Amino acid sequence: MAEDERLESHDSGMVLVAIPGRLTATLERTPADQAWCRLRGDVDWAAVEALRPALEEVIDSGVSPLVVDLRAVEFFDSSGLNLLLTLRTRAESAGLALELASLSPAVTRVFEITGAGAIFVIREPARPNDSQGRT
Repeated sequence: MAEDERLESHDSGMVLVAIPGRLTATLERTPADQAWCRLRGDVDWAAVEALRPALEEVIDSGVSPLVVDLRAVEFFDSSGLNLLLTLRTRAESAGLALELASLSPAVTRVFEITGAGAIFVIREPARPNDSQGRT
């Protein structure tokens, strides 16, 4: 499916993925040419299957950084972590950056267990206009 067929207007950006009752992913481009993807809901195997091509397409567009806002993620498992690791590798291979913002408790738990937080840039607090707050 082409990008313009998948994307539709949404109050806080363009909807990349919508799985009713489970997950919504929206994308907002900032004036500083960053892309902020906000995930809301469950990031499990089924969601990852829908998210992967949409987020790969954003990375392939050359925008940098792509910031993934995880504050509204209610469930996050190893498939979600694998997606973020794969996207990070894809971005770095293209000379681009993938950053994370505002990890929810579900995401924080997986990152604490695996130590994955050590390899990502994590922004706090998560605001598209925030040029500070990197940790």
